[in-house]
Amino acid sequence: MIAPSSSVSHGTDFMADETRRPIGIYIPNFSGGGAEAVSVRLANQLAASGRKVDIIVNQAVGVFRDQVASEVRIVDLGAGRTIGALVPLIRYLRANDPSSLIAGLLYNNLLAILARLFSGWRGRLVVCQHNTFSLEARQNAKDRLFSAVFARAMRSADAIVAVSDGVARDLARSAGMERDRIDVIYNPIITEDFEQKASIDPAHPWLSNADEPVFIAVGRLTPQKDYPTLLSALSVARRTVPIKIIILGEGTLLDELQNHAERLGIRDAVDFAGFKSNPLPYMRRARGLVLTSTFEGFGNVLAEALACGTPVISTSCNGPVEVLDHGRHGKLVPIGDACAVADAMLDVLKHPPETAALVAAADRFRSDLIARQYLAVALGK
Repeated sequence: MIAPSSSVSHGTDFMADETRRPIGIYIPNFSGGGAEAVSVRLANQLAASGRKVDIIVNQAVGVFRDQVASEVRIVDLGAGRTIGALVPLIRYLRANDPSSLIAGLLYNNLLAILARLFSGWRGRLVVCQHNTFSLEARQNAKDRLFSAVFARAMRSADAIVAVSDGVARDLARSAGMERDRIDVIYNPIITEDFEQKASIDPAHPWLSNADEPVFIAVGRLTPQKDYPTLLSALSVARRTVPIKIIILGEGTLLDELQNHAERLGIRDAVDFAGFKSNPLPYMRRARGLVLTSTFEGFGNVLAEALACGTPVISTSCNGPVEVLDHGRHGKLVPIGDACAVADAMLDVLKHPPETAALVAAADRFRSDLIARQYLAVALGK
């Protein structure tokens, strides 16, 4: 881990040649979000292909820090708040002259645009939209303000990437720009060590018996994930089959969701198991994965579950529709419809899909394939 003004990585000087200049990937930190996990996978895969890669963070903290490959240089800007990273990011661009900078998430995208403007850096800037822009911008007044600024500023980027076609269409409409201006690149999900990670024993008592009807949900305990609908669906489904659900995730709604499960009389059938940096073993051994989000840019957990051969159920929103190919590879249900979710869970138990078909459907999310697509965009090829 180095300061942003240094130009030395693992004892090797950066060269002016395009293949020797680093590719920078800029995210807030290594917290447990989907965009952060995707960025670490992308950095690792690009480094494995022989590229010099810097992963640049406001602060080098978070659960995914230990998953960064040794070949990837971590640049810690040492900023407690995103705005405080502007000057260190300018210094980084001037000192290291990366061939390209790939930024992700709203505030980092904006900061990357400003840093290029003030630094005089002439590399390629790629900004990435990981979620449905029009809905993400409504979260609070600050997000609405910065989203409006970003909608105008993003035109100065050399390339704009959306993680699904639905996100791209929404972004184009919301920002008043041409859809053709936006590239779609799916998230890297299947890494070289995917099978090894999925084969680990989760050591959860509910998953020790393959015949027990246990479903899983993975994601932060936030309003976007709409866990109340999932809990209500479980309450309905349990009138027919004694289904249980393991929920992997942390968030401010934990107490509220536990109380909701208590009111529904299903508290003993729900395990709020907290965040797991490797949820794959849980997915592989569950009878199905359920995602009840009100919106999703992509839906990493759906692709991960498919690659594990696990049946999936999801609300019909932008990213999941594409990941599941309009219902060919999983069940799509209306947003907020607990009865539809319950029916889908019962149907999965009664008519489970073929495991091999699910695994094959996830092949398009291989990290080596996705890294090549990002590299082409980053280098302007």
